[in-house]
Amino acid sequence: MDKTRDVISITIISAFMLVCGTLALAPVLGGYSPAEYADSMEVLKSYGSLFSGIVGIILGRYFKS
Repeated sequence: MDKTRDVISITIISAFMLVCGTLALAPVLGGYSPAEYADSMEVLKSYGSLFSGIVGIILGRYFKS
């Protein structure tokens, strides 16, 4: 049971980091205009605030020591 929980936690953290990295780098690598860049930063802020609680709980559970 612990291995399954570990795998699920690592998968959630990895997916969160991958999506945040993609959202952060897309405006830079895509050559967006400043207006489009501001819109993409709002999406990144929303995504980060939505999932920060889940990621915090997982990190606190596995790295509390």
